[in-house]
Amino acid sequence: MFTNLKIKAYDFLGKREFIKQRYLKKQWKAMALVGEDTDAVETVNRCPTWFSSLVLGGRKYFLIGGGVGGVNDLAYPMANSLFGDLFVTQLKIGKTDPELKPSFVPLAITEVKPLQKSVVVSYKGIGGGPDLIRLMSSGALRCTERPINPHGKAFDTEYKLYKKIVIGVDDTDSSTKGATFNLALQLASILDKASKNYRFLRLTLSLNWPANPAKTTNNASSALVFAVVPGKEEELIRNFERLIKKYTISKETGMVVMNRIRAPEPLKAYARKVKREQVSVSEAFWAAEQAGVRAIPITGERGLIGALSVVGLVDDAEEAITPVANGEPAG
Repeated sequence: MFTNLKIKAYDFLGKREFIKQRYLKKQWKAMALVGEDTDAVETVNRCPTWFSSLVLGGRKYFLIGGGVGGVNDLAYPMANSLFGDLFVTQLKIGKTDPELKPSFVPLAITEVKPLQKSVVVSYKGIGGGPDLIRLMSSGALRCTERPINPHGKAFDTEYKLYKKIVIGVDDTDSSTKGATFNLALQLASILDKASKNYRFLRLTLSLNWPANPAKTTNNASSALVFAVVPGKEEELIRNFERLIKKYTISKETGMVVMNRIRAPEPLKAYARKVKREQVSVSEAFWAAEQAGVRAIPITGERGLIGALSVVGLVDDAEEAITPVANGEPAG
């Protein structure tokens, strides 16, 4: 009896548009990130688990097989677009007009346009495509739609704009006490709760050269990705620097900061080198300068080597966490 009453109640509420929109906004959160590389935009959707499993299970269809039109023209390639409950896409600024095809290309990205305080991403879809676009857009600032022929819909979704800040840290522990990733997570969580100006999004863990004689145990370094209200970037960096200086137990702690959406290729090459062989502090400083990444010694300089390395692979979590032995990935 009570089950039937609940079904009837939820059925009634589900037909009320304002209730449905409120529920969707709790399930979906959306934002757009920009950086110093002005040719790229990153959209971040915090999504329910069913969507994560759908994208993960259909990755080849959606991202490789052409299930989303415009990907080749307007999306940068990513090894994986899912980070837990975050669906991440890195997009090129521009406009395209891919053809929709039933079953093969049911939805498309058609334009990416940054504004002063937001980013507008335009889509189009047919069949069930528009419903999926509406769900993804429910956490955005606003979404407008219009009909297109034959029997499709076009959408302009406006995302709130944030700056992307990546902070890399290494060498905060000892061989008997502490863990860099745990300290990094704690500090990120403190800052996330302490201010509405920045949101902690995700962590990437890198396992670097296993034979490094200077390592503590696992030779792991950590990168943290934040979404920051424009103008508050330096506030976040100062607060993180102050906290890590307070809580590190190592005399070689290093921190690096990247203000870009995508790590430049030379930095990725450096990161892969750190996973395979010994690298000097001077080489780390040189790589940071070439990549336009800020290197900040906290209690020493050795930690800069790993901190910079993990930032280079921050968007490829699988490669970062895979240890390399004898020049080849372990296992």
